Amino acid sequence: MLPQKCIGTNDCFRACLASLLNKKIEDVPNVYSKSIEVMNNNITSYLKSENLSAMYMRFPCKRILTVFSEMHDILDNMYYILIGKVNGLEDHAVIACGNSIVFDPSLDDCGIDSRIENGCYEVVFLIPSYCKNGS
Repeated sequence: MLPQKCIGTNDCFRACLASLLNKKIEDVPNVYSKSIEVMNNNITSYLKSENLSAMYMRFPCKRILTVFSEMHDILDNMYYILIGKVNGLEDHAVIACGNSIVFDPSLDDCGIDSRIENGCYEVVFLIPSYCKNGS
């Protein structure tokens, strides 16, 4: 992992992608959009160009420690992007591994303190894409 800090507004997910892909943040497009559908399409398109896919897991729990406990039990040694809110107001993404945050791309290391609008914390794994043309 090559840690990359945010360089603009709403690019924490971009910084997480760059960090996990060992790229400079400038070499990764900002996938953020207020529309979840547009943002997911942006993420899918970019990851496809890198022969990767995103696998999403939702955790409808009240405490982030529950996510960490579950992730520690499931995949203790794998990096993942964790999405939640900062100060209960704005969405934020960090990189976690097992039961802790290992990198916060924000300039002030604000962390995550609550769930996103759907009442969940979201975990995103980057996985290889091997299927071509439906095969």
